[in-house]
Amino acid sequence: MPPLFRFKGFEVNIPVAEIAESVGIYPGIPFAIGMISRYGPGRNNIGKELINH
Repeated sequence: MPPLFRFKGFEVNIPVAEIAESVGIYPGIPFAIGMISRYGPGRNNIGKELINH
C-alpha cells in the first residue's frame, strides 16, 4: 500500500517470540484474572455476605 501514496516500503524484523510474549502479557494477564474472578474459589461467597448483613 505505501507505493500507492508514493512512500517507499521498509522491512521490520520482529521475532515471533517477541510477538508471543506481548500477546501473553497484555491481553493474557487480564483475561486470566477475569477467569479466576469469575470461576475461581470464593465466587459464591461474595454476594452472600452482603445479603446476610
